[in-house]
Parts: sequence; C-alpha cells; structure tokens
Amino acid sequence: MAQQFLPLCPALSRPTLRIGGVCLHECQKRRQSLEATVHRRGWKPRKIKKLSQDLDLVPNWDVLKLEVMQECLELKFAQEPFRTWLLETGGAHIQEGNGWGDTFWGVDVETNQGENNLGLLIMEIREELKEASIPSQIEATKPNSGPD
Repeated sequence: MAQQFLPLCPALSRPTLRIGGVCLHECQKRRQSLEATVHRRGWKPRKIKKLSQDLDLVPNWDVLKLEVMQECLELKFAQEPFRTWLLETGGAHIQEGNGWGDTFWGVDVETNQGENNLGLLIMEIREELKEASIPSQIEATKPNSGPD
C-alpha cells in the first residue's frame, strides 16, 4: 500500500515540479552539492545539528513553517501529474512515516508517535481539490432546461 504514495515524493518521481519558476531538480542539485561538501569534510549529522543550533531562525518560525509548507504543497499539487496522483488516493489516510524520529511532520515508525502535520496538510489539500472539481462535474451532468 505504501508504494501507491511514492509518487507524492518528488525525489522518487520523474515529472518536473516548478515553484516560483525554479525547477525542483535545480533545488535537488544544490542540496546534493551541500551533501557532497558535508561528506568531503567528514561531518556527521550530529555535528551539523550542533552547528545549526546557533542559527537565527525566522521569528515565529514554529507557526510560519506550517503556512510555508502548505503553500509549497498547494503549488505542487496544483500541477500535473501531482494533482491527479493525489486525487487518485481517494479518501486514504496519508502519513509521513519516518525512521529518524521526526514527530512534527510525520510519525516515527518505531514508536508510532507523531503529529503527522505533512500528511494532514496533504489530505486537507486533497479535500480542497475535490471540492474545487465538484461544480464542474455538476454542471456537466445538469440536464438541459430548454426545449428538446
């Protein structure tokens, strides 16, 4: 069952996702470049986390990060084939399961604990997409009111 949700992950799918005119592929290349630098320097995740603790975050980031993620997801799922893939999940529960303990965006698969905010946002967007497509379906099935 988890395989049917893999297309929702841009890293595992072929179609190009554009956000603000920037191709996701370019963002991935930048991330890979950063990862290569980290690897060359021999930095471990623990060291990176320690170094990042001194970074100044955007004020109120704990509230803003949900809004930012929602906007990114709305941009993603407004595009094909992502829109169709999401709608094809029907009413299925979507969960961002992970093994690294992220209990804010997902659910830790070891403990089954987490808020699953990413999954909740995606399901909310799916409902909005469904509702947005209802008027066109009603219009298409409305019987003619004129003479035959």
